[in-house]
Amino acid sequence: MKNDDQIDSEKKIQFLEEFAKLNFTGIERKLLEIFFQYGNIEYTDIARILHPKVIDKNILKTKADNLRSNTAFNLFKKLRGALNDQTLEKKNVNLIVTRAFLSWSKNDNRKKNSSNYDYLKNMPDAFGNFRLLSYETKTRLKLYEGIMRKSEELGINRSKRVIIRQYCPKELEDFELSKISVERQSLLLSRLEFRRHKNIETYISNNISNYITIWEYINLGKKGYQLSKKLEHYTYNFNLEQDRKEILKLLKDCLKALMILEKHFIIKRNLSPENIFKNDKENYILTDFTQAKEERGYSSNSPLSYHIYINILRGFDLPINTKTIDLYLLGCLIIHCLTGRIASDLDFSNGNLKWHHLIRDKKIDPKLIEIIDKLVSFNWQERYQRTEEVLQDIEKLINKYN
Repeated sequence: MKNDDQIDSEKKIQFLEEFAKLNFTGIERKLLEIFFQYGNIEYTDIARILHPKVIDKNILKTKADNLRSNTAFNLFKKLRGALNDQTLEKKNVNLIVTRAFLSWSKNDNRKKNSSNYDYLKNMPDAFGNFRLLSYETKTRLKLYEGIMRKSEELGINRSKRVIIRQYCPKELEDFELSKISVERQSLLLSRLEFRRHKNIETYISNNISNYITIWEYINLGKKGYQLSKKLEHYTYNFNLEQDRKEILKLLKDCLKALMILEKHFIIKRNLSPENIFKNDKENYILTDFTQAKEERGYSSNSPLSYHIYINILRGFDLPINTKTIDLYLLGCLIIHCLTGRIASDLDFSNGNLKWHHLIRDKKIDPKLIEIIDKLVSFNWQERYQRTEEVLQDIEKLINKYN
């Protein structure tokens, strides 16, 4: 058990005196002291501190579960009330609430298959106020939006508007897979250098629990939108100057984002209209890195979960987790924008998508058609092998129309 955040006894006394007016029970006061002294700590370790003579592991586990489910939750209620007490030092209150919640959520042993397994319903007000934006039934992903308060524990330097993704699997095994997914994307994204890259969602933290990631809020303003929402009722017409500019802009912004990922050997693997947003500054931003993976080779058979485009390749029992898969999905995305049809609904009997007949009246530039065909070539070795090659061809097209 790490003891890297110990404080001297005088500060502990001052701290406990500050909270004495809240009428904590003896055990709650002891929990406060432990959280303040040790930071995030397992409840089995807390039980061991409080009951040093108990050796039986099962008895310790029972005491730990009772501490977490009863004492700790009541402690949260009182601490939430303390946040409104002007005489208390907010820094101390926030520190303790954060540590208490992190420890509690990490050790939460409620039924994993419960539909009510939702950390944010129990999140103390010290973190902020949030509202549910959406719940995706296929991926069992909840999106929340709200203002998160400053928190050293969560790596947030000031109050900011954030998006929180919470994974809500039904089965115990799925919870473990979600935990691995969150840890993997956190590891990948934390090592990237772009943190403020204008075409990639800004990752903040996953320190609340193993099933939650925090991202900077994307301001859509009046001109912004989620691409999937736009495609529900609109198909881009390349004949129109505004649509032509928009398609080329979408391609360019996505390619610039993919270039950053490529530089770090990361493939996104789930590029789709659902996770592309246009913000108030009219830049397209890639979001949702739940399936991101490091890939230094060219081909593997790593499984890929549900995707609206990828069934084409899966049907041929071919390796789909290659360095070119993101470019393939980008080609499918542009076909979707131009035809209103998702790629898996098109004829692909010989592996190559048949989509040209859907754009005969749109007078799409032959060069763009050539670029898209190369992006979605059935044989991945015939596709563009580097994002920079596609970007160069797209920039030539943009210059042609300027």
